[in-house]
Amino acid sequence: MLAAGTLVGLVPAVVLLPATSYASSASLTFTGYGVGSGDGASQFGEAGYASQGQLTYQQILAHFYGGTTLTTTNDRLITVWLTQGTGRAATVVDAGGLVVNNVTVAPNTPIQVSDAGGTISISQGASASGCSAPSAWTPLTTTTGSLTISPVNLEPLGSMIDETQNQALAWCQPGGTVEYVRGSLGVTDNGQGQQVLTNTLGLESYVRGVIGNEMPVVWGTLGSPGPQGQAWGFQALEAQAVEARTYALAVGNSYPFAQICDSDYCQVYGGFNTGQTSQARALIDAAQTDTAGQILEQASGAPAFTQYSASDGGYTAGGDFPAVPDPYDAGCYASICDPWDPWSQTVGLSSLQQAFSQVGTVQGLNVLQRSGNGTDGGRVLSIQVVGSSGSSTVTGAQFASMLGLDSDWFSVSGPIAINNDGNGSPPAQPSGSTASSGIVVASADGGTAAEDGATDLGSTYTYGITGLTGSRPLNAPVVGVASTPDGKGYWLVAADGGVFDFGDAHFYGSTYTYGITGLTGSRPLNAPIVGIASTTNGDGYWLVAADGGVFDFGNATYQGSAYSKGFTGLTGAHPLAAPVVGIASTPNGNGYWLLEANGTVLSFGDAGSYGQLSASANIVGIASTADGQGYWLLGANGAVYGFGDAASYGSLNLSGQTARAVSIVTAPNGTGYSIILSNGQVVGFNGGPSSPALGPTTTGHGAPVVAAAILGDPAPGTPPVINEGNTASSGIVVASADGGTAAEDGATDLGSTYTYGITGLTGSRPLNAPVVGVASTPDGKGYWLVAADGGVFDFGDAHFYGSTYTYGITGLTGSRPLNAPIVGIASTTNGDGYWLVAADGGVFDFGNATYQGSAYSKGFTGLTGAHPLAAPVVGIASTPNGNGYWLLEANGTVLSFGAAQNYGDMSQTTTVRSKFVGIVASATGDGYTLLTTDGATYGFGDAPSTGSIEANPLAVAIIRGPGGTGYSIILSNGQVVGFDGGPSAPALGPTTTGHGAPIIGGTAIS
Repeated sequence: MLAAGTLVGLVPAVVLLPATSYASSASLTFTGYGVGSGDGASQFGEAGYASQGQLTYQQILAHFYGGTTLTTTNDRLITVWLTQGTGRAATVVDAGGLVVNNVTVAPNTPIQVSDAGGTISISQGASASGCSAPSAWTPLTTTTGSLTISPVNLEPLGSMIDETQNQALAWCQPGGTVEYVRGSLGVTDNGQGQQVLTNTLGLESYVRGVIGNEMPVVWGTLGSPGPQGQAWGFQALEAQAVEARTYALAVGNSYPFAQICDSDYCQVYGGFNTGQTSQARALIDAAQTDTAGQILEQASGAPAFTQYSASDGGYTAGGDFPAVPDPYDAGCYASICDPWDPWSQTVGLSSLQQAFSQVGTVQGLNVLQRSGNGTDGGRVLSIQVVGSSGSSTVTGAQFASMLGLDSDWFSVSGPIAINNDGNGSPPAQPSGSTASSGIVVASADGGTAAEDGATDLGSTYTYGITGLTGSRPLNAPVVGVASTPDGKGYWLVAADGGVFDFGDAHFYGSTYTYGITGLTGSRPLNAPIVGIASTTNGDGYWLVAADGGVFDFGNATYQGSAYSKGFTGLTGAHPLAAPVVGIASTPNGNGYWLLEANGTVLSFGDAGSYGQLSASANIVGIASTADGQGYWLLGANGAVYGFGDAASYGSLNLSGQTARAVSIVTAPNGTGYSIILSNGQVVGFNGGPSSPALGPTTTGHGAPVVAAAILGDPAPGTPPVINEGNTASSGIVVASADGGTAAEDGATDLGSTYTYGITGLTGSRPLNAPVVGVASTPDGKGYWLVAADGGVFDFGDAHFYGSTYTYGITGLTGSRPLNAPIVGIASTTNGDGYWLVAADGGVFDFGNATYQGSAYSKGFTGLTGAHPLAAPVVGIASTPNGNGYWLLEANGTVLSFGAAQNYGDMSQTTTVRSKFVGIVASATGDGYTLLTTDGATYGFGDAPSTGSIEANPLAVAIIRGPGGTGYSIILSNGQVVGFDGGPSAPALGPTTTGHGAPIIGGTAIS
């Protein structure tokens, strides 16, 4: 169950006032949702989606594991660590006889295997005594190292799945329990002087041993009759089968002696499932057989890390997969009710005090940030413990682990000052607390440590990665860190091109996004990644490899690489003089420098060349001045060299010392710098922050520090951070059918589908279907485009939360196409989700958008059938609180859902000259305005019809003005006509957005 509990058997700155006193027995009460990390699928949710929602296992998997592809793989052998056999003698018997260390043992005769100091002794019990304790053991043979125990007739891989219990090995456990296993058993040493027992068998055989131990098999009988001759609930068992198979492959070789363990730390495996009824075993076998070989793949082609838990509390956490709502998580299935939705736990205040003794007497708790998804604001991302002598900020997951809470989704009450809001504003610091800026250092194993007042926002350990070793290690060491321009987040990058995001840093891709397979595989990197640099507004980053290759992500623009200067990498006809070791970007993001280990500096874009060393040895870092008119180079010996306007304020002499210099960062004042050493020490010059060494454990996990980043306020005098690329106070962005966009009335164009390399409706990489709608984020600093096939494209601060393809729908064609084309999109109140609507009235919800119904839920049968819609749906508008929406039909009919009230429509009017094309809600949500193609508007509720036009060409959309009053009508030539404060703009001419397709809609941005 992946550390989540087994299902079988089942704001402005907040000032925290000091607490005056509390009794030693005082306690805190935590109320929360879900259990475990919430990553991946919820099993209660899967049961509900299957038995109640009647989704197939393919649809269930697509919902919970967005961005993956269902594919097939071949059966293969897998070795499982049988954890209960650790450190104890193993007794094994087989009804048909067995072979151990090339010695054949008679049927039903037990053997006992024990390892003492590397010598394995095998003894034989009385013949035919089976698992009953024999009167005596007779020495049989000995060996060293390891041994394998197999049935006399070990089935080959292709037939192993069909082994019967009589053919299987029986592991006789203490207390009389017997576990039957397919394949063979192994005995070896775990490297720590303990004997371990393993089971090697086929992957498909293993999946049969997992399904019923991770999900109640009775769930497969729930619901009405469904596909494959089973109840709909059977789809949940099939989803579990695919998850178990994929997870086993994704974890790789977790241990030196096995790929995976049999406990809930990995996945619970029970061999032949002898504890299950014959009916249950039949369902388990069917779930495995029907999904045989099926796994979920990442875009890179690697198996997805398909974590799952019993309950996600109603919303998944996100991480490896997009966060999605899970309305079926809370429920009762087969008399088993979700005990984690909600849960309540009492924790003694003394336990909190003990866990955070470094802050002095604990005085308060302040939830700094929540995920924004679900009840109470969602999961706790960051929480601060405030004490009499300082404060400590940890992630919600770390806090939950320290106090033994079921999950990081909680609220707390008790006899101390408490803020549960999670609005992101830290409370007033206690006296003696530290500065508004600081440094975060990162170590090779992905660990991080905050120094000089900074807040540690997380490390790769936060993602459940176990460093460079362990059950789920990094694929490659971490080599670099870069902070976002506002100092409230950072990225870590590993040598294989993997990127990890924390705080307000968003993930925009990794080298795997380009189809590169890391440092090995079918298409590996030419050289390891060595550094990362952020763009000006933090909406993208560059990665650089040791051969001078540059990879751009988000809004980072490619300005060239060592190859574009004629170098052939590290080898070939014109190799680099030395490997590239770092990258620094210019303040405006239009250029960057690459640094070679010999001190050579390569300049790209608007990055000026101010000098270099070229003949030095072991240069390790580069940092730019605030104005980009100079840079510092750093040697591993601590020497600093300044070029351009980068004055050298001092160096270190690390000769003869164990620690070495690993990184240089520009100080918050923009003119000084700090040198970071491999022991975590930070030495500042001319205003650069300083901090003592972290000691032998560096970031707490034992690996040396490799890089650092400044957190906190940006340097004064630096160019202002452009918020997601938009600097205008208000305006309109219009979109055309080919995905082109154009900014009008002072707005800034944040991008189009052409930005993604798509070539419109024709060309080498055309859209699958025309763009049909556009919606802006509530703050007006981003927007989404949606295409008729359900594809969604995000720009500015608009984030991607999924598309109809996420639900396993194959667009307008394919094996499972949409019933009707998508025609519109609407944003939720905070922009953390959106709804798509199709012409048949189908509604699809993503992110925190909640499904309130569709035309089908009102009894309509789409565009055909027994009760079809009077006309196709042409648009959607949401209520201001996000708890409802309206759908508009082409004949003027309005369908209301959730909190959206029906204030009237034009369905019974015969005087309308043309079809309806748009609907916009009033600022209060107590009315709406409808638009026809000839430019006529009709107001209902508190939305008066302020004005209409004689549209020529056609009117295509209506949008609310940026101030919440008035509206603007958008024509197919790009002209915008405003009423009562709505913005206006002239036509764009025959080329519309520059690509020759008609305008289809627009949105106000600010």
